[in-house]
Amino acid sequence: MTDRVLETPNPNPPAQKEGTIATIKSLSSFEPQLNRSFFSILTNNTRNIPTGYGSLPVKILKNIFKHFDEDELIKVISPVCQRWRYAALQPELWKTLKVVGKSIPTTKICDRIWMFSKLEHVDIKNISDPSTVLRQISRNLRQLKSLKLRNLAIKEESLRRVIISCTKLQNLDLKGCDFRATRFFEELSYLKNLKSINFGGNSYLSLQNLVSAAVNCKSLEEFHLAVFDPLEERQVLRDEDCTFLLATFSKVKRISLDAVYLSNVTYQLLLNCKELEYLGFYGAQNITSEIFRRTREIMPNLEALKIRFPYEVRTEDVAYIFSDHSLPKLRELDLTGSKIDDAGILEISKSCPNVSKLILRSCKKVTDINAVLNSCTNLAMLNVAFCDQLMLNFDVPYGLKALFLGKDEKCLEFAENLLEIRPKLSTKICSSEYNKKFTSYKVMKSSEADLTVE
Repeated sequence: MTDRVLETPNPNPPAQKEGTIATIKSLSSFEPQLNRSFFSILTNNTRNIPTGYGSLPVKILKNIFKHFDEDELIKVISPVCQRWRYAALQPELWKTLKVVGKSIPTTKICDRIWMFSKLEHVDIKNISDPSTVLRQISRNLRQLKSLKLRNLAIKEESLRRVIISCTKLQNLDLKGCDFRATRFFEELSYLKNLKSINFGGNSYLSLQNLVSAAVNCKSLEEFHLAVFDPLEERQVLRDEDCTFLLATFSKVKRISLDAVYLSNVTYQLLLNCKELEYLGFYGAQNITSEIFRRTREIMPNLEALKIRFPYEVRTEDVAYIFSDHSLPKLRELDLTGSKIDDAGILEISKSCPNVSKLILRSCKKVTDINAVLNSCTNLAMLNVAFCDQLMLNFDVPYGLKALFLGKDEKCLEFAENLLEIRPKLSTKICSSEYNKKFTSYKVMKSSEADLTVE
């Protein structure tokens, strides 16, 4: 299990903090490196001599450790000595808990929730017994502000306990969680501070549920429904439904919608939201070039733009919304399946200097991305999977942390070269153009090696 803070105060300069962590790591690894014979000659008196940082009062240690995130508390701070471990496990230092994987025992998860009663952010994915964990959350985490549950089969009763008990919730993310509900969406009214919800990927979700959520959460600033694929075929998201939702969510600033059955009508309503900061329109095959060009009007305020598969939008339209613009706020850009070409890439490089996440998946006309790589120095994630015409001769920026490629021979050869040059780069191989599944190249290669040995 890994634990990570979403937002941790960091008054120290990054270089100074890295130096501090390096010092602590040296302390935590010092004792095992000493010869055992050295310890055999130590007397009891020498063992009791104060050793500086190790003898500091717990109160002072807590004030120091509050500048580290949970991952550092566990991996770096705790191994130093018992006193440091005791201080590092104080509940007030733990604001975020992240749990991923069915291999983690439910009892261990529940113990953590009980121990760290001041948690404000909980992120849980793919665990074996979500009902028990949610029961523990409802009993202990009254200060909880953000709950993120992913890819879980959960019961309505478990969720109802949480929203009735954790009334300070501001963010509720249930993407990929299947559950039937009769009263849950009505009881969202208990959450007076709720600002963000994500209901995407629930196959039992109905339009009636969405209406109930809208009526009971009128103060929402963030609403995500990137995947709406209910079991009943007649239950699809249409323009008239979105008209009601957007009229009710009058304060919305961040929104993503499954746009497969939506048209220019809904897109125009979104463009009328002048304070919009995040726009996601997935499956945008029905919007026309004319209405898409109006995206330019809201671009200066956007932090994220995600338009996937806009089949009717022309190459020059994509370049137009970025041309002659300065878009320093834009951090995330997803143009999956668009007709953007090298001219559009050049416009992005000029107007979006601070982009950190760029998705060009299935953009068949792109051949050269060097302009973006040279100009967007904050780029941390790049997806160029299934860009069939792309020349894989670019230099990967040092700051890039994740690169997504297709599974053809050319991409695999490029991934192999990167493994030698940049072994710490996380290279992912996408399995299909029609879903989001991917495999780490390192894992894939090691699996192939195991098969060869067998």
